[in-house]
Amino acid sequence: KDSSIAHLRFLVTDYRCDMFYYEVIEMYRRIILLGVLPFVPTPVIRAGFGCTLAALGCVLFRESLPYQNVQANALALAAQYQILITFAGAFVILSSDFQYDHRLLGLALVAANFVLVPFMTYLGASDMKDQEAKEKRCRLLQTQLLNDKAEDKEKFEKAWRRLSAEADGVEARVLAGAAELARRYPEKPKQLNTFKDVDAFIVEAEAANEAMHVAMRELVEGVGGNYDRGPLKKKPRILEKMYTDYGGDPRRVVDIVRASAIFTSMVQLALAMEALLGDGCKLVVVRAKDRFNNPTSFGYTDFLLNVRLTDGRHVGELQLHLEAIHAIKPACHR
Repeated sequence: KDSSIAHLRFLVTDYRCDMFYYEVIEMYRRIILLGVLPFVPTPVIRAGFGCTLAALGCVLFRESLPYQNVQANALALAAQYQILITFAGAFVILSSDFQYDHRLLGLALVAANFVLVPFMTYLGASDMKDQEAKEKRCRLLQTQLLNDKAEDKEKFEKAWRRLSAEADGVEARVLAGAAELARRYPEKPKQLNTFKDVDAFIVEAEAANEAMHVAMRELVEGVGGNYDRGPLKKKPRILEKMYTDYGGDPRRVVDIVRASAIFTSMVQLALAMEALLGDGCKLVVVRAKDRFNNPTSFGYTDFLLNVRLTDGRHVGELQLHLEAIHAIKPACHR
């Protein structure tokens, strides 16, 4: 896209995207072989250097396989081997340390060159056939995945339409409440306190656990929903999440205390959201992730909250689900 270098595109069109730089390596290799090596005064040393450079080129090319086309890689590697064989033959001829028969050496060099190209061509064709079969399988899997996702999406949308039809205007209330919570609380959540170690973090979570569940249960059951209390997250899982996802920062782990709310109707869900938006709620929303207005690619919808008590500093997780949709998820294609 850069017009200043667009005219050089021809140099890299054959390479894989992650191997564009290999053309620079090839340029230096050619410069050394054609422009530097001839100036080495001693023929046997020149041949030895050529052998070393050709061997390095073979190893580097074989490990990189920089071209997009499999057969092009095979033929280019054959050419690299031919250069190596040529320098090796020259080294044998020029060195006084090797005893050899000129005719046998000549026949060996000719045979190697004649056999190498057809053999590598065959390997390249075989690899290309395997690659085409693999790509075909990938296309079939992608097609199947798209079909499965479309099927799952239709199931979720059907359940959503059925729930929406239970009461006039309830869908708009849910979507408006979800959008408003997400607008007010978009920031990535963090624990308010700092901790000297994970054990201190767990102690704080254990101290806040009961009171947080009482408040979350009161919210959920107060509007007619079912409350599903989750267990405290274990230390090994906390450490894994802390280092894998958050660069070792324990404050970013905000789901040690966790629960799910299962609502049988949209009316219950709308009431819960309106309570969270109101002034009298015992829970303070820290972050809201809206997957009702923004479903997953396969159509699944829910609402993820990070909350704390009005008089507390520990942040936990509360997930809001519609039962009819949540029940479909385990049977969906993953």
